Amino acid sequence: MAKFGRRDKRKKQNTKTDSSVPKMGFAWTHVWTKSPSGHPKYLPDSPDIKFARRAIEMALTASRNKRMVDLGAGRGEVTSTVSRTGGHVTLLDPAKVPAMRQRMSSERAHAYIEKLPKEWTGKFGVASMNYSLVYTKDKEMAISEIRRILDEGGKLVATIHHPESTYVKGSKVREQYNKIMIQLLEDTRRKRIKTYAQACQVMEMAAKMPFAGQGTLDAVNMLLDSYFKGKKRSQAFHSQKKVWDQKLGENIERIKVQETSFKPLRKGNLFPNEAAVREFFEGNGFKVRLLKTLKKGNDIYCYAIYAQKI
Repeated sequence: MAKFGRRDKRKKQNTKTDSSVPKMGFAWTHVWTKSPSGHPKYLPDSPDIKFARRAIEMALTASRNKRMVDLGAGRGEVTSTVSRTGGHVTLLDPAKVPAMRQRMSSERAHAYIEKLPKEWTGKFGVASMNYSLVYTKDKEMAISEIRRILDEGGKLVATIHHPESTYVKGSKVREQYNKIMIQLLEDTRRKRIKTYAQACQVMEMAAKMPFAGQGTLDAVNMLLDSYFKGKKRSQAFHSQKKVWDQKLGENIERIKVQETSFKPLRKGNLFPNEAAVREFFEGNGFKVRLLKTLKKGNDIYCYAIYAQKI
């Protein structure tokens, strides 16, 4: 069980978000830059990431055109270990966050999958799409754009959310966890939580939940530690009441923005079975070469797909 107590003051990161980024891109930018632990966190030995990296290597080997695009790349975690002589990767994501170092030569681009640059028509031999299809507003438009930017016979590697996966189940628990943290901050702001000890009781209860976010817990703990320390210095604290209300409000908004990454998983935007996945891709100009549900023990991870443009 996590124990919470007073913590030393730490330097606040001075990160700014670009207001020109469209709504979903802004949300992801906010999540990645403001979340203490970063988001998302890929486990290198998980079957979905292993599949994606192996399949990308296979696709690059089989393709004469060694240019690939990673759609919804985030920081480029999935492609970061892919090594291919002569290969080049374009990391595309609406979020404006720094990319990880790639073993292949690389470049960064910001756009939505549903509206890729016109000059990209037929540019790439390989496209990779890891868990990003569910976040598109129009899946048919997205797959049409992917098909447009691939050259003749271009390959597509994709991992797609499964409705029974650990990620989807975890998102449901995280929703309850985030509600507890938001309520804690709201109750503190409205003076329903009156002491740091009371706040710690709530945080320890939240820490017991599966999929609890340690980064969020640490950030909230440090904020409330400072808040209640300041409260003891009565006059100085009350003169800065607006500042503290703003800080509490900013943290509430940060947690709410994190919810953006889970909402599409709870809105019926998922494929119910492998047959539906196959029907979608083959109905939109691709020949499915490999399709399977990835599992590890009793845990389901995703649908894995390797397809070719026809």
